[in-house]
Parts: sequence; structure tokens; C-alpha cells
Amino acid sequence: MNTEQETPVIVVGALNLDVCGVPKDDFRPRDSNPGRVFVSAGGVGHNIARHLASAGVPVELLTVLGDDDIAWLLTRQCGREGVSLSHAMRLAGGSGTYCSVHDTDGDMLAAVNDMSLLDAFTPDCLAPRLPMLNAAPLIVMDANLPKDTLEYLAEHAAAPLLLDPVSGFKAERVRRVIGRFAAVKPNLLEAERLSGEGDPARAAAWFLRQGVSQVFISLGNRGVYYAGAASRGHLPAPAMRVKNCTGAGDAMISGIARAMLLGAPAEDAAAMGLAAVTKHLLAQGGSFL
Repeated sequence: MNTEQETPVIVVGALNLDVCGVPKDDFRPRDSNPGRVFVSAGGVGHNIARHLASAGVPVELLTVLGDDDIAWLLTRQCGREGVSLSHAMRLAGGSGTYCSVHDTDGDMLAAVNDMSLLDAFTPDCLAPRLPMLNAAPLIVMDANLPKDTLEYLAEHAAAPLLLDPVSGFKAERVRRVIGRFAAVKPNLLEAERLSGEGDPARAAAWFLRQGVSQVFISLGNRGVYYAGAASRGHLPAPAMRVKNCTGAGDAMISGIARAMLLGAPAEDAAAMGLAAVTKHLLAQGGSFL
């Protein structure tokens, strides 16, 4: 994506170290399994920022890092990816870490996450950074943040806000301020948790009634339901053989964010979101059917 944008998009959310183990053969519980271990930077906020940076969008990740060696590794990785951490907070404690074990098909068997440092990401951390936040062309938020912090940012930010609810449980953190978001990208479970509607069209209509301008409900391999002021409808996903769908939602929201920067209507933003997902899945070893 060619852009003359200079002021960065700000992503406010999680950055953590992902440690993923994949056994060579069938997984044996309570035993040491030969296989491969992959270490990389992760977290919803980071993943969105990484996709934006790879598309040529200047991006700042506002997050928290600990005072450990993991923070050094994460900072170095973000630098290689073009994700700025110049305003990230460095706090006492361990940086976020996510440890998982997947089977040979890529499905998760078990995981443990230590994201306790995010609890220290309070509204007091955001208050002195509001001038920077308000100057951004767009703020992307993930709901891993504490409830008070999400509400504070939603109520005080002047820049347009794009929300990834992350999970049904975490989506509840933004219920009180949902109408302050310019756009939201829940999956169907998250949309139903907030709206009480299991049908994508009715769920999207609920979000619009709350004051949200654009709604994008991701439906997995069925595509995305979109709704905005001028149009609403369903865009199917291309038929694909998928090896690993992890991170597809993060890719979609990055495509939607790029469309919002261009002032695109909801249908075009949904198409850009699907295109970003397709590109991500192909990079993960997927193929068209």
C-alpha cells in the first residue's frame, strides 16, 4: 500500500512473546515430545500493528513491556517489523508470555498465558499520552486492556476508534462505551455476546443503533457480514485449504483499518479485510481450492 501518511496509526493493546511447540508425531500427554519449538512476537495489538507496517502504514504500538530479557527480544522483533514502540511503557515485572502446544494438524492442544502485566496498563498511563492519541488518524484497540482503561480511552479519544473485542468474555469490557467506536470487528460469538442476537444482520443492526458507524462481523470460512450507513450485506470468503488460521482476525482488522484511512465505505472495507485474511492464510501455507 503506497501512502503519504506521516502521522502513525496508533494500536493500543497487547504485545507478548509467543512460544509454540509442535510435536513430531502424535502428542503424548505427561511426557516429553520430540518436535519443534517456535518463538515469535505475538499479541493481538502487535499482530495488527505488524500487518499494518507490512502494508506500508506508519504505526505506533502503545503497550506495556516488563523489565526482563523478553522485553529486549520483543523490542528487537518489533524494530525489524517496522512497528514503533517509542511510546510503550516499561514497567517492573515480567513481559507478557503465551505458551502453547499444537498437534501436527496445527490445532491447539493446550496453552498457558501470563498477561498479568497488562493489569498495570491503567488510565493513568494513558492520560499524559492523550495529545499523541488525539493527533492520530486512527486508533485501533484490542480488548485485552483493563476495563477502566478501555472506557477511559473510548471516552477521551478524539481520533476515530476501531475495536477488536478479542473474545466473548473480554467484549463485555466495552459494553458501556460501545457507541463511541467508529467501527467494530467482532466474530459472531463476540457480536452475540454484546447484542444478544445470533443472526449477523440483526447483531450488526444492534451495533448501528448504539452509534457505531461501521460493523464487520467475521464469520470464519463463510466470510464477513458488513453494515454501514449506506449499505449492508455478506461477502463470502474464497474457498481455501487452510493449514493454520491463527491470526486471521488480526489480519482482517488491519485491512479494515487501512480502508478507514482511505475513507472507504463499509463494503469496500470488508473486501479489504477479506483480502488481508487471504494474504495471511496463503503466507501460512494455505492454498485456493
